Amino acid sequence: LNPWPVAETVLDNKRVKIFVSRLTNERAEPGAVLCTKKGFAVACGDGALLRILELQPKAKKRMTAAAFLCGCQNGFDRVERAASDRQEDA
Repeated sequence: LNPWPVAETVLDNKRVKIFVSRLTNERAEPGAVLCTKKGFAVACGDGALLRILELQPKAKKRMTAAAFLCGCQNGFDRVERAASDRQEDA
């Protein structure tokens, strides 16, 4: 059984279900994808960042966004790190 509701999107032409996300106080250019040590965030149409916490790629098990990025081959490692992640390093 799948919990409901769940959001779906497409990443690299593959369906991805998003189970847990949180809206942050940070902002970025709409459509930007920002990586952090804990996962990644996507900037919404108004620039607000939506942090993706748990997801499930098609034909894979549900996982944390951090675990997803560990095995990710789609170029997220080249995306700008979020401001909060840069501040943690300082």
